[in-house]
Amino acid sequence: MNKLQNLNELELKERNSSLKKAKKILDKLNIVFFLEGGAYLGAVREKNFISWDWDIELAVFTENVIFRINEILNEFHKNNFKILNVINSELNFKINIYEKKHTKISIIGYRLKGQYRERETLHWPAKFFNNNKIFFLGENYNCPNMEYLDWTYKNWKVPNKTSNQKEYLNKQVFNKKNYFNLLLKKTYFLFA
Repeated sequence: MNKLQNLNELELKERNSSLKKAKKILDKLNIVFFLEGGAYLGAVREKNFISWDWDIELAVFTENVIFRINEILNEFHKNNFKILNVINSELNFKINIYEKKHTKISIIGYRLKGQYRERETLHWPAKFFNNNKIFFLGENYNCPNMEYLDWTYKNWKVPNKTSNQKEYLNKQVFNKKNYFNLLLKKTYFLFA
């Protein structure tokens, strides 16, 4: 088991403040987003953030944001967020930002491919992302439906303090075809 550091009460309050600020920015830009990953799991299971989770994942639909990258970055920058990194690709769209060093916010693009929403090596049935809402720490957020948790996690009801995805994610979450293509691409660059 990996040793992950727990956030203290002040850091958890600051994390919530950063999330609310990010929500306000995305709402202003009319960008639909969903609490996802550990943020959603914490909201459902803990009614709070998971204290050892290292980021807040916000899912967006790639087709709605990929051409708005500069607008999104400018708005976060104007609101005192620091930009950590940006991946502006259809398969792996991601913006990592932070306001407080202990809280990274990952805005992660999920592209529609057939009946799935996918990113790089992971995928979920698209039907999970509809008009569900969750009230979390004083705000209403979009979220996947509850089937998302069963699909994603081996046993989402029991905390598993690890950063190793294979220890807590179900096998069906991994998109084997994209994983294989990514492996080929990395191998090509290694030997090119």
